Amino acid sequence: MVTPRANLLSVFRHEMPEWIAIVGRVDPYNQPNREGMDPGLAEQLEEVKWRDESTLAFSRYLGIDVMDHFIMHVTAFPDKTMEQTQFIVDQCRKYQDLFKKRTR
Repeated sequence: MVTPRANLLSVFRHEMPEWIAIVGRVDPYNQPNREGMDPGLAEQLEEVKWRDESTLAFSRYLGIDVMDHFIMHVTAFPDKTMEQTQFIVDQCRKYQDLFKKRTR
């Protein structure tokens, strides 16, 4: 059995992964049709907000992989030197690592 991390890294090496992750996404714009939905799940998804646990509930109910949505903002800095730009990128990575540690 391959770990999820090793499976993902095989994709980045252009190798065939053992499985392809199937994920769901629920937010105010992307919501499943509640017609015929299990009443318990429909109750959990009654009021969907940004960054709530709707995606988690939906994914667990279907038995699919849970995806953590993280957006890393990237900006071009034409007036900065390469060293200044690298410093900004490094700070973004530190913030991303800190966020991952807090959500575990």
